[in-house]
Amino acid sequence: MIAGLKPYPVFKNGPARDWYMHEAAEQNWSSRQLDRQISVLYYERLLASRKILPRNSSPAIQPP
Repeated sequence: MIAGLKPYPVFKNGPARDWYMHEAAEQNWSSRQLDRQISVLYYERLLASRKILPRNSSPAIQPP
């Protein structure tokens, strides 16, 4: 392993991995920002919040 680099978690959820990769590139996240988003389960929380939205509302962010 290269000094200073730590491995990212292995995702069992392929769509989550793809979503994090897409958002990191789209939003120009640093590796530190990506670490934080993964550690706080941003993708999973986003999906959970979509499930409780009223039917006439639409989320601002739509996962792929």
